[in-house]
Amino acid sequence: MEYSYTKKTLLRYLSEDARTSTTTLSKNAHCSRNTVVSNIKMLEKDFKIQYLIDFNKDKLGLSQKHILKIKFGSKPLINDIKNIVLNDNMIKFAAITKGDFDLILYAEGDSGYNYMKWETALIASKLSCYSPVVRPSQLAMTHIGFMPLTNEMLKDVNFSELGLDNTDRDIILILNTNSRISYSDIARILGITEDKVRYRFKRIKSSGIIDRFTIALTIPPTSYNLAIFVNYRFTSGTDKRAKKARANYINIDGNMPLINKFQFLAPISGSYRFFMLGCFDDKKDAYTNGILKHKEAFREDKPSISHAKIEQVIKGYIPVRNIDIAKDYKVVEWTDNTE
Repeated sequence: MEYSYTKKTLLRYLSEDARTSTTTLSKNAHCSRNTVVSNIKMLEKDFKIQYLIDFNKDKLGLSQKHILKIKFGSKPLINDIKNIVLNDNMIKFAAITKGDFDLILYAEGDSGYNYMKWETALIASKLSCYSPVVRPSQLAMTHIGFMPLTNEMLKDVNFSELGLDNTDRDIILILNTNSRISYSDIARILGITEDKVRYRFKRIKSSGIIDRFTIALTIPPTSYNLAIFVNYRFTSGTDKRAKKARANYINIDGNMPLINKFQFLAPISGSYRFFMLGCFDDKKDAYTNGILKHKEAFREDKPSISHAKIEQVIKGYIPVRNIDIAKDYKVVEWTDNTE
C-alpha cells in the first residue's frame, strides 16, 4: 500500500513524541487540523497503533535484559508454548519463528541471580521435554529501538523506590495504555483536578523513567519480519567496519519511510555479539538488506549469521515505528581504556 507524505510525517512525529498536539502536527505536516485527525484515524485503523511509553528500563530496576533463541529437538504445540510464555512475568516478548531457530524470547529481570533462577527453571523444567538448544545473550546496549512493556508487565515494579506514589503509578499505567490522552481525561478517570495531574506528570518525567512517549504499529505493514543474530571472528579494523555498517543502517530508509527497515539493533554479549530485528517487504529484501549488507560490511570478520522469520508474535508486539535513525542511533565506540 502506498501512503502519502502526510501520513508518513504524522507517523514520524507520533513516533518521536506521541503527545505532540494536533495543532503542532498540522503545522509540521502542512495541513489542517481536520486533515490530521482524519489521517491519524486511518493510520490507527490500518496498523492498530498503540500509544505507549518507551521506558528507561535501568531506572525501573530492570537491569538484566536477555534475548534467547531456541531450537527445539521435538516441536511443541503452539498452545503449549503460549501457556508457558503468557504466564511468565519475566518474558516481555515472545515470537514463534521459522528458520535457524523456532522461538525467540526477550526477558527482563531485576538481578543476575533472579534471572539465572528463571532461565534454569525455564530450560530444565518447562521446556526440557522438547529437547531445546538454547542460546541466551545479554543485551549490552540498544543502538535503535525498544521493547515495549505492557501494564501487566509493570505490576512488579516498586514505584515507591523511585519517589512515586500510587497516584503517580496510576497515571503511568493510563499513559502506557494511551500516551496521547489529555490531562483532563486523566483527571476525570482518577477523580482529581487537572492541575494535580499536570504537577504529577512533571514529577513522573523528572524521575527519569520515561525516555519518550511513542507508538507501536501492532500490525506491521511488512510481510517479512526477521530476527537476526550475528557472531564474528574479529580481526583488526573492526571499528572502521562498524562505522560502515552504521552508515548503512542510517541511510537505508531514504528521506521519509513509512516505517524503518531496522526496528531494533543492539550489541549483545554471550552466545552472540549482535542482534537485529527488521521489517522487510519479502524474503529477497530481508536477505539483501538484513543479511548480505551486514556480511559485506564485516567481510574481514567472517560473520556467522543465524536468522529466522517471525511467524507469530505470542506475547508483546514488534515495536514497529517511524523514527529518525540518524538522530536516534546510539553509538558505542571501540576504544582502548588500558594504560
